[in-house]
Amino acid sequence: MIPPTQIPPTPVAEMPQTAQVVVTTILGVLAVVVVAAALFESRRTRSPLYPAVLLGGLLAAFNEPIVDILGGCLHHQLGQWTVFTTFDRPMPVWLCLAYLLYFGGAPLVIRRLLDGASPKAAFQRAIGGLLVANLVLELPILRAGLYDYYGEQPFKIFGFAPHWLVINALGVSFTVVALYRWPALSGRGWPAALVIPAAGQLAAVGAAALPAFSAYNSDASVTWKWVASAATIALGFLLIRGVSFLLPDGPAPAGDPREPSTPAAAATTR
Repeated sequence: MIPPTQIPPTPVAEMPQTAQVVVTTILGVLAVVVVAAALFESRRTRSPLYPAVLLGGLLAAFNEPIVDILGGCLHHQLGQWTVFTTFDRPMPVWLCLAYLLYFGGAPLVIRRLLDGASPKAAFQRAIGGLLVANLVLELPILRAGLYDYYGEQPFKIFGFAPHWLVINALGVSFTVVALYRWPALSGRGWPAALVIPAAGQLAAVGAAALPAFSAYNSDASVTWKWVASAATIALGFLLIRGVSFLLPDGPAPAGDPREPSTPAAAATTR
C-alpha cells in the first residue's frame, strides 16, 4: 500500500476577485481578436483549419486537471468562475481562454512564420520567443494569486516552476509540425485539428514530463526531485530540437506535397 504522504495533498485557496476580473478581461479581449483573425483567414483560404485549431486549443483545457494533479498546480477554488470540473479540480474561465491562445493561437502564428526561406531556423527562433512569452504571461498571473504550485517545485523563478515552460513549448511544437507536415488539414482532414493541440500537449507530458512528475508524486528525496526536474527540462529541450529536424532547412522544393501543383491536386485536399 502506498503511504499517503508520498502524494502532496491538494490545498484549498481563495481566488482574488480583482485579479480574476482583470486577467479574464484581458485574455477575453485577446481571444476575441484572435478568433476574429482566424475567421478572416478561414474566409480568405476557404478552409476551416484556423478556427478548428483554436477550438482544439480550447478543448485541450480538459487536459489541465490531469497535468495539475501530476505537477502540483492549483487553480484557486474559492470564488472561482468555473467552466468545468474534472478529477475534483475546478477550471476557471481565464485558464480556458489562455489555452485557446497558447495551444491554439501560438501554433497558428508559428506555422505562418515557417513559410519563409528556412522553416527550421524560423521554428527555432519562434520557440525561443514562445518560451519568453510564456514566462511573461505566467508570472503576473501567478503573482496575482490566481493559481499556485504546491509541494516541492525545483528551480522556481519567482514561484514559477520552469519545467512547465519546456513541457508547454514541446506540446506546441508537436502541433506546429503536424500543421506543417500534414497538408490534408487544410482540406478534408481539418476535423483532426480539433484534437491535435490536446494530443500534442499529452505527448509532451508523456515524452518529457514523466521524470519530474514521477519524482514529485513519490517519496523520493528533495535532491532526486531536483534531478528529475532537471532531467525533464533537458529532455524537453532535446525533443524540441529533435522536432525541428522534421522541418526543412530551406524552402519547400517544387512538387512538395504540401503545395498542390495542379487544380486537381488542390481539389483533393479541400
